[in-house]
Amino acid sequence: MAQTNVPRWKWLTTSVILLFAAALQFAPPVSADQTDDDFLAALKKHGIVFTNRDVAIAAGHKVCTGLDAGQTPANLILSLVKDTDLSAHVAGYFFGTAVNAYCPQYRPDTTVPGA
Repeated sequence: MAQTNVPRWKWLTTSVILLFAAALQFAPPVSADQTDDDFLAALKKHGIVFTNRDVAIAAGHKVCTGLDAGQTPANLILSLVKDTDLSAHVAGYFFGTAVNAYCPQYRPDTTVPGA
């Protein structure tokens, strides 16, 4: 049987490519948006976990779209209850978290007059 001598640089190049491919395969996913991550973390902190992060994010944005269209917070919270398995109480928290994350311009003014 003939022995083939492969140059050392080819082995090194092949090894580097394989290591890089393995690193990509097992690397954690890169977050598309820190706001989304913060929103999901706030929900999770209060025990609200969606099996699909995209569904949770879309529901959060839907809150803001509804507010932009003039819907009332009560109607949006009722829609969350109807469209998800969230209770009214949890949907209220979800609503507030979505407003804080995605459309803070709709946060209520909490300043006390004369204070």
